Amino acid sequence: MKIIPIDIFRHLLIFHPLETKVLKLKHYSIFLFFLNIFLTSQFCATVPKGFGHVSSNDLKAFRNPSLKSEVVFSIDKTNPYEVLATNIKDLNSTNGTPWLKIRQKDKTGFIQEENKGSKYGIQIFLAPIKERFGIVTATQLLLRDYPGSEGKVLGKLKTRETVEILAEGQNKVNIDGNSGTWAKVKSNDGKIGFVFTPYIMRGEDPNILLAQKDLEMREEGWVYILEAPDKLYDFKNGKLKAQSKYADIRSEEFLPITGRLVRSDGKVYFKVYKANASRPGFEDDVTVTVLAEGYISSNLVKTAKRYPSLYISIHPQDSLKKKIIEKIDQSGGKEVDVESVQVSTFKHKGKTYYVAILRYISGYSSCDGFSCGEYDTVFAFSKVGNNLEEIFANEGDHVYFHEDDLSINIDRISPPEGDETSGVTTQIVYKFNGSRFEKD
Repeated sequence: MKIIPIDIFRHLLIFHPLETKVLKLKHYSIFLFFLNIFLTSQFCATVPKGFGHVSSNDLKAFRNPSLKSEVVFSIDKTNPYEVLATNIKDLNSTNGTPWLKIRQKDKTGFIQEENKGSKYGIQIFLAPIKERFGIVTATQLLLRDYPGSEGKVLGKLKTRETVEILAEGQNKVNIDGNSGTWAKVKSNDGKIGFVFTPYIMRGEDPNILLAQKDLEMREEGWVYILEAPDKLYDFKNGKLKAQSKYADIRSEEFLPITGRLVRSDGKVYFKVYKANASRPGFEDDVTVTVLAEGYISSNLVKTAKRYPSLYISIHPQDSLKKKIIEKIDQSGGKEVDVESVQVSTFKHKGKTYYVAILRYISGYSSCDGFSCGEYDTVFAFSKVGNNLEEIFANEGDHVYFHEDDLSINIDRISPPEGDETSGVTTQIVYKFNGSRFEKD
């Protein structure tokens, strides 16, 4: 610890007999000013701002914020580490990646902030600034001893149960297609653990959260119908009322979610949407007919944030196809129609490559006539160890892969709008050059 010479303080405390009281007060104020700076600097340097976890023992901590610095210790993944400072500049680069100053088991070092969410599974938790309470909106929420789905389950939180948020994660993670952060919380019975935050509604006062009889919120996701409902429900003016018409929803259907309703009695409902599309001719617009829209009880469905993960949980796929779909779905954008995926494999000079042709789901239950906006999309990957590296991606009205000459043919049909003649097909060919596909 850096020591300030005591002579400085002694000098400030010695007053000449002839000095006025005003001068004494001035010296005393200066003394307090420097003392405050000293104590604040020492306090802030040692008191943690938060804590963190890693999922790998391979992460090294450096003596200084630089990769050229000496490695002082390896982080133990079985224990959290303290975060002493954030956003520290790299010593060897003005535009370098910021660093974190951390401490674990009395050892202090630096790690790069860019590693958050990387292969090391780093997660940083800081004390919440606002909205320090939450209310569970899921049918049940698992409380874990570690911020990850591999964490041991400490308990199950019920719908509408409130929690105190002790610390909130600073980097997002994806779990079953759902993007969010973890939070360290304290339950009503005093248990402390981690929960996934997309399943809680936050607020400043737990009493205000509980005072809301019905929690209605927008939500995107998918349901799989376990049992067909007789009726759907509308929620208006605080009342849940059965629709008069029969619900045109069948068991084993996949439908998009547009909302969630948590009642005061803890029951949960999902707002679902079912529509049919038609396009009689190539130059016609798509016409949408809504077949059903309303709330359905959570007891009758299985849910997930992303369609591919829900579909695969119901209809398991082979390991290669599943891995490719998960790789494509990582972007979190358009959702893969799992049934449409076709995978081809070829080898070149000892390396393995995959070509996947697929379509994304349109959101309609069916489409009559011409395509309702769906296109073929193609991805090519090289196998690197146990990982997939994308080497090509494109789309067209029709895509074909020819294994005999390792070529990808893409047909594009000119649309009704534009300067070109409508309905004209143009074919583009991409050939494998030994490492990737390039235009022929």
